[in-house]
Amino acid sequence: MSTQTTACASSHYEALDPTAKEIRVLEIVPASGDDIIECTMRRISLLGDLVPIYETISYCWELPRAPSSIKLNGRLTPVPASSEASLKRMRLSDRPRVLWIDAICIDQSSVTERSAQVAFMACIYRAARHNLIYLGEDDGMSERGVKAIQDVVNDMRTATADLTLLFQTIHDEPTGAFLYSTEAFSTDIDFEALEALFNRHWFRRLWVLQEAFLAQSNTCHWGTSTFDLLDTVRAARWLLYKFRSIPNGLYDCNGWRCAIEMFAFLDPDHSREKNRRLLFEMLEISQQFEKTEPKDSIYAVLGLLDHGTSLEGDRATLLEVDYTKSLADILRDATRYALRQTCDLKALGGIAYRSDELAKSQKFPTWAIRADSLRQEHSINHLPTFFRACDGLGAPSSLGDVPSNENVLLLEGIVVDDVLQATTVGLYDVSEDYEEHYEWLVSVKNMAIHHCDTAIHEDPFLAIAFTLVAGETHSRKQAQPDDLKVLMDYIKDLTIYKDGVISSGTSIKPRVDEESMAAVYETSRLTCCRGRRFFVTAAGRMGLGPHCMRPEDIVVILRGGDTPFILRKKVEGYWLLGAAYVHASINRSTGVNTHVKQTDSEMNPDTNSPLCPDWVFLNNANVHVAKDRGWFKTYTPFTSTVDASPFVSPHKHIPVLGIGTVEIPTKRSPNTSGASSHGSLLLHEVLHVPDCLCNIIGQPLMFTDGYYPTLKFSAKSGGTIKDSQGKNVAYFDPKSPLSAIKVRCPPNGPALGPHVLKKDVLYVLGCRWETAEKRKWQEFKARNGLFTPAQNAASYTAEETAFLKKNFGSEYHFLIQHGLKIHVDEDREEGRAILRAVMREDEMSEDEESDDKEDGFDESEFEGHQADYNFTDRQLDWIEKNYHNSEQFMMSYGLKFYDDDDLQEAKLIVEAMMNEDD
Repeated sequence: MSTQTTACASSHYEALDPTAKEIRVLEIVPASGDDIIECTMRRISLLGDLVPIYETISYCWELPRAPSSIKLNGRLTPVPASSEASLKRMRLSDRPRVLWIDAICIDQSSVTERSAQVAFMACIYRAARHNLIYLGEDDGMSERGVKAIQDVVNDMRTATADLTLLFQTIHDEPTGAFLYSTEAFSTDIDFEALEALFNRHWFRRLWVLQEAFLAQSNTCHWGTSTFDLLDTVRAARWLLYKFRSIPNGLYDCNGWRCAIEMFAFLDPDHSREKNRRLLFEMLEISQQFEKTEPKDSIYAVLGLLDHGTSLEGDRATLLEVDYTKSLADILRDATRYALRQTCDLKALGGIAYRSDELAKSQKFPTWAIRADSLRQEHSINHLPTFFRACDGLGAPSSLGDVPSNENVLLLEGIVVDDVLQATTVGLYDVSEDYEEHYEWLVSVKNMAIHHCDTAIHEDPFLAIAFTLVAGETHSRKQAQPDDLKVLMDYIKDLTIYKDGVISSGTSIKPRVDEESMAAVYETSRLTCCRGRRFFVTAAGRMGLGPHCMRPEDIVVILRGGDTPFILRKKVEGYWLLGAAYVHASINRSTGVNTHVKQTDSEMNPDTNSPLCPDWVFLNNANVHVAKDRGWFKTYTPFTSTVDASPFVSPHKHIPVLGIGTVEIPTKRSPNTSGASSHGSLLLHEVLHVPDCLCNIIGQPLMFTDGYYPTLKFSAKSGGTIKDSQGKNVAYFDPKSPLSAIKVRCPPNGPALGPHVLKKDVLYVLGCRWETAEKRKWQEFKARNGLFTPAQNAASYTAEETAFLKKNFGSEYHFLIQHGLKIHVDEDREEGRAILRAVMREDEMSEDEESDDKEDGFDESEFEGHQADYNFTDRQLDWIEKNYHNSEQFMMSYGLKFYDDDDLQEAKLIVEAMMNEDD
């Protein structure tokens, strides 16, 4: 597909009915040679089992040139020359042929139709009987090219027992790494003809990847020669396996590399990439191919996606085909879709800006994947990920949030360090200039030796070697010290000099021993240095970072990120510069981020002691408090005090030992049991106060953590706490003398000590963290690069805006009523939290009240068993196995047994969960 338009008269195009999946096809009148193409256009529907037989044409639009003419519906009509040439080649001499060709069958002058038909492209190619690939007219090489393909395929079949051992031959099975042969071909190969074949523009065109993948079968037409596409891409992959035997001209041919990408889709059983069907992977592949229309970098790969992982609802609209959208918006929305699809930051792992690219990309969010760009001849490799840098930080919770400025991506994480110094960029091809690479390695050694002593507690030369290979061997395995001995010894022997002057004062440069450098490259995988800078941080860590990085950029670890990232602070927010490898922040043996966090066992050897079980909700407390260190999921030592008696004199100030995140394992409801009853409360910035009477849940529950408590006493429950989706996450124990939540006990919870709250005692509890103490904590976070995710940073939804206007007139009046100021960002965030809590109170539904009914006959329970008819026997068996009965299953998801819509939703939920189990 392209934006290039034809000159077909609009009268040829009757409106298509998208509900009937209509397309237009051409019936070509039989003829031969240079006879003008005569054809009729008609509409057909792809619905139903009796779809008319037609074939598709896959070809290249080529550069704009003078149009040719065909006789369409009896009238001479101008069309693109490449389209006319394709039709002539595919026309039969003895019978009509029905063909679909995009340039003519789609009204290219209608953006609306183009968008609709592109969204429909997968159906068009799947429904066709066959796909005809037009590579162009013969330039004297076609017969030689066909024979060369067959010779390569014969060599491959012989070496792999007729393909039965192909996968094992070209891959290392444990790691999936590519294997390469040192053996020559069994016969002479016509590499010149192969280069001519793969230089055909068709192989480099992005649209053809989807077209070939979706088709039932593909035949290539090169002049009068015809041959199978599957054999061709298999030959391309075998040439990669034996790349040491091919000439430079073919090795540098981008069309050959594109054919290798096609192999993964057309022959998935023999490829390690057979499951590469997520959007972020398709966007990286898109960069390998050429696009006439940059927007097609997204739209041309939609048919390749694994629809089993597709998003639904509002999230699916991010990928709707719309050629009226700007390229920046299309790339931004596609990246946001890719992030939500995987629920992590894998999509960002390939971002690595060059300095010139960063300057030119300011119309685009820096976090948007530039699928529209063409991968350079020397592109950087992805950094290895033997363990996840973000382990211990939890999953990202804000990927689904879209702020008012849609170009902003909300991410959570921690700042590790500041970049102190960086080298020049590592060479893409060392063989082009050994001397320059030698000087680069000398600068690496010089920089590391002068700055690494504050953080490195191992041999500095070994640390440099680990950094240069990013911890990976040639076979893509995690490097060990013995793997790096040659590189480490080479680094030790490098001569550090300044401005060409060695210590003796002689102004010469050391002679480069090319043989020794070749030995280094033979034993060590230094490809991660290509196009990256070696850097050191203020704390003495060393790493590899993107081309565009510079001193004063920051190193961060983000929730969901496999690697650290380099960010640049801007007036509002940050620029994402690219992924990084940071040696000193990673423990190679365990993957624990030793300089960023510590595990509970490292920080508190007494974490297995029984914990105080009483978590009391106090509306008058402005902070959360935990008595025991063992409750904390993350922890930062910090000295402060809190007022434990803010409402009586004398005030009692007790010490704070640290601050962190606590996840409380809870019981969701008194009416559920088993796994369906398990919930959790995630509380941020909890104070560690051992002298407090009990644990306290304060106002941040609503204003920071995004939960909504409701106190309503009954025999079974003292009320509930719901999350932002309205689902129960905890309930208050009616037997507690105060509003304490029900906490899970072993084996599904921590070891708990005895309750400290007694029924016959009157308690007056309170807790206040003074403003001055809070300010100290904020200053401490700023100095140490700590930041906490803003749980209510997302702007108002349309529903919330309507509620605000209806009940308060405006945000300004709403904030005034609550003593908040509209020009203070923190106040506006707090206001959003309050409004959401108010709305949640208004939306209390009948299923909430069912949790609070008195003991005895409960009508909802009776109706719950009546819901069994809604499920199949197979579904009921699964429900009874996991949730005991349909009543408990539906209650665990906040669904009503007597509501038809809820019953249908319950069926969808159980089917999805059963599929996951399968």
